[in-house]
Amino acid sequence: MSYQLLPTSPTSPTHQHISIAPHRPRPRSPRLRVTVLILGILVVVGIAALGSLKDAHKVAREWSEEAKNVLGEWRGNRRPTMDSTFELDLSPLSPVVANSTFLAASLPKKANATLLILVSPTADFRQLYGSLKNIEDSFNERLGYPYQLLTDGQLPNKQVMRKVDAITKGKASWWLMDDTQGWGKPSWVPKADVEDSIKEIGFNEGYRNMCRFYSGFFWRHPAVAKFDYIWRLDEGIHFWCKLEYDPFLEMQTKNKTIGYTLIRIESTRIVGKGLWDTSREFFNAHPEFVAKGNNLRLVSNDEGDTWNSKIIYNNFEISKRSIWESDAYLSYFNHIDQNGGIYRWRWGDAPIHTIGLAHTIPESEWISFSSTTGYQHGSGKFECPALPQCSCKPKPREKRGLRLGSDLSLA
Repeated sequence: MSYQLLPTSPTSPTHQHISIAPHRPRPRSPRLRVTVLILGILVVVGIAALGSLKDAHKVAREWSEEAKNVLGEWRGNRRPTMDSTFELDLSPLSPVVANSTFLAASLPKKANATLLILVSPTADFRQLYGSLKNIEDSFNERLGYPYQLLTDGQLPNKQVMRKVDAITKGKASWWLMDDTQGWGKPSWVPKADVEDSIKEIGFNEGYRNMCRFYSGFFWRHPAVAKFDYIWRLDEGIHFWCKLEYDPFLEMQTKNKTIGYTLIRIESTRIVGKGLWDTSREFFNAHPEFVAKGNNLRLVSNDEGDTWNSKIIYNNFEISKRSIWESDAYLSYFNHIDQNGGIYRWRWGDAPIHTIGLAHTIPESEWISFSSTTGYQHGSGKFECPALPQCSCKPKPREKRGLRLGSDLSLA
C-alpha cells in the first residue's frame, strides 16, 4: 500500500524530534511487554486519526520508552542513562496538515488508473528515458501509478527494459500491438489511396496507424483493459512543474471524464479535409448521441455550421474509459473509420477525439490542467504557470500564441 504525502505547513513538520527522560517501570515479562507495546501503538494510531498532534506526542512519549526498553532487553543492551535522549521519528504517521491534526486513517486511495505511452520500435530510447525520469520526478515517484508501454513489431532488448525498470522502479510493463488490436490499415481502404496521400501530404503509414489506434482502439488493448482512467503521454515530453496533487483523483472526485492541457489549431488545408462535414453528417443523423450541455462551442463558433479547427492537444490526455465505450462515441468512430479518411486525408486522433467528445459528453466533464503542469511536448510552445513549484520562467500569455483550457472556462 502506498501513501500520498500531502503538503505540510511550515509550522507543522512531518516528523518531530522529542527528548524523553527514561523511567524505570515495574518488571514485566518480554512477552507481556510486547503485547502492551502493540496495544500502545494502536492507541497512538487512534489518537493520531482523531486527536491533535499534542495528544499524539503525549502518548508517544509514554510508549516510546517502553519500545526502547523492550528492544534493549532483546539485544542485551543496557537501559539508557537519565541524561540520554531518544529521537522519535513520526514521519510514518504523516501527513500533518496545517491544524496539526493527523489524518493517517483517512488518506485518499489511489485511482484505478495507469499511464500509457506508445513507443516507436525505431525510437531513440534516450528520449524515452528522459521523459520517464521527468514523469517520476514530477509526480509519479510519489503517486506510484503503473506504466503501460506499447510498441509494434518487436519488444526492445533487455538492456532497454532494465533501464526502464530502474527509472520507473519496476512500474512499467511492455506490450505488443497487432492488427487484431486496431493497429494497421483496414481492409476497405485501398493501399493505392494511402500511397497517393503519403506522396501528397506526407505522414507515413505508421503515423496513420497510430492515429487510427488512438482514435478508436487504445482503450480496448489488454494493457489497459482493467483500468478506469488512462493517461496518454508521449516520448519527448516534459513537465516543468512538480504536481502537488493526484490528477487522477482530481478527475475522480470532481466527476471529470476528459483532462487536457492545451488547445491548438489544426491545419485543415493540409490535413483533416472533410472531417468536420463527415462528423456533422453523423450527428445530424443521430441527434440522440448529442449530449445535453455539450461542448460544441469548443469546436464551432456558429453553433455547429462550421469547424473553428480547434483541437485538444491529446499527447497529454487523461480520460475515463467509459467515454470511449459509450454507444455515442463508438458509433461515431465507426462512422469515421468506415469513411477511410484517417488514411486518405490523415485525419488525426486529436481532432477525432475533440469533435467526437465535444458532441457526446457535457462541457461540465472537461478539465484543463494547463495552469499547474508546465507540460511541454517536444520543443513546442507551452504554458509556464507562475507557481513556486515550476522551474520554467513564465511569459505573458498573449506572447505565447497558445489557446489554454482556462480561456474557455473549462474548470
